[in-house]
Amino acid sequence: MKLMIKVLVVSVVMAGVISLSFLAGFGTGQVIDLTNWPQGFASLAPTPNPVAGLDEQFQVFWDVWRLVDGEFYGDQPTVDKKIYGAIRGMLGTLGDPNTIFSDPVHTEIEQSNMEGHFGGVGVEIRMVDGDLTVIRPMEGTPGERAGLLPGDIITHVDGTAIKGMDIIDAMVLIRGPEGSTVVLTIKREGKEPFDVSIVRERIQIRTVQYEMLDNGVAYILLRQFDGNATSEFQRAYQELEKQNPKALILDLRGNPGGLLSEAISISNQFLPKGALIATERSRTGEEKFVAPGGGVATQIPLIVLVNQGSASASEIVAGALQDHGRAKLLGETTYGKGSVQNVHDLRDGSSVRVTIAHWYTPHGRLIHEKGLDPDIVVEFTEDDMKAGKDPQLDRAIEYVTTGQ
Repeated sequence: MKLMIKVLVVSVVMAGVISLSFLAGFGTGQVIDLTNWPQGFASLAPTPNPVAGLDEQFQVFWDVWRLVDGEFYGDQPTVDKKIYGAIRGMLGTLGDPNTIFSDPVHTEIEQSNMEGHFGGVGVEIRMVDGDLTVIRPMEGTPGERAGLLPGDIITHVDGTAIKGMDIIDAMVLIRGPEGSTVVLTIKREGKEPFDVSIVRERIQIRTVQYEMLDNGVAYILLRQFDGNATSEFQRAYQELEKQNPKALILDLRGNPGGLLSEAISISNQFLPKGALIATERSRTGEEKFVAPGGGVATQIPLIVLVNQGSASASEIVAGALQDHGRAKLLGETTYGKGSVQNVHDLRDGSSVRVTIAHWYTPHGRLIHEKGLDPDIVVEFTEDDMKAGKDPQLDRAIEYVTTGQ
C-alpha cells in the first residue's frame, strides 16, 4: 500500500469497497482444503497472518466461505463482491464512516475530482428530501444542451431508481466514459416523467469562479480544495483587486472539502502571519497549523457563505476566519466533518482512507458531528432554488455594503 496524502472530505465522499489484495495480506496462514472449490479459487488461499493470534478466529471466515460456495442455492455475486462485502462489514465495526474503501470506479472518480475533470453530463446536483435535484446545468455542457433545468428531479439513471440513494452512488451512475450514453428519467413540475438521453463528455471543473458584483463587492466561489485551489484563488483575487473592491464575499456553499494543505493555504490568504489556523490531534500527539504569511487578502472586509454542504476543509477555513473575527459566516449550519484521513493506493486501483486525527478550530472547537453555526442565519429553500433566487447571497451583499 502506498501512502498518498492527507485529505479532508465529507464522509459520504466515496463510501466504497476493498480489493482482494488487502484480504490476502490479512489471511490466516493455515492450509485450507480447496478440493471442492471452483477452478482458480486457490488464489484466495490465506497467506501467513501478520497479526499474531488471529489465525484461528479468521479460519471461521474461510469455513463459512466454503460452505456458502458449496451449498448456497441461487445466484452468487462475484468473488470480489463477496470479499468487498466482508471488508465493509469489518470496517463497519469501527463506527467511523470516514474510514472507507473505494473500489477502482469510486477511486477514479475521487482522483478525477482532484484533477478537476471527469466524464459526465455537467450538472450540479444535491439531495433535497431524498430526491436527486438539479441545482443548475453547467454552461456549455451536455446537460445544458439536453434542456435540464434547475429544480428537475432525476428519478432514475439507466433505469435504476435514485430515491433514497447516497448522492455519491448516484453520481457514480451518472458519470462514465466520454462518448458513452446515459439515460436520465426526469420529473419536472407540471409534467409527466420523461427520459433524456445524454452523451457524456469531458467536464472540466472550474475550481474558482469570480465576478465583480454591484456596489463594488467582489465575489469568489470556491468549489473544492483541489491542488489548484490556492493558485486559482490568488489569480481571481488579483483580477478583482484591479477594480478596487470594497468588500469580498467568499462562497463555500456546497464545497465538500479536499486537501488539507489547500485548506491551510487558503486560510493563510486572509490571516496575518503566525495566526493559528487549526490544531490536529491524533494518536501520536498534537500538531498546530499556523499562517506562514504573505496572503493576498488580509485586509479587505470579508463575509463567508456556508451551508450544510460546506464540509471538512471548508470548515477549517470558515472556523479559522470566524474564530479570529476575520469574517462573519452567513447561511446555514455546516456539515460537521472534523476528521483527517490518510489515503492509500491499493494494487488493483482501489484505495483506502484511514482516519488518523481530528482537528479543532483556533478556539479549540471540535467541529466533528456538530458543524459551524453561522453568525447570520439565512435559509435557502427549494422554492428559492426553483425561482432562481439566492437570498443568502443577497443578504451577504446587503451586509458588506451597509454593515448590518
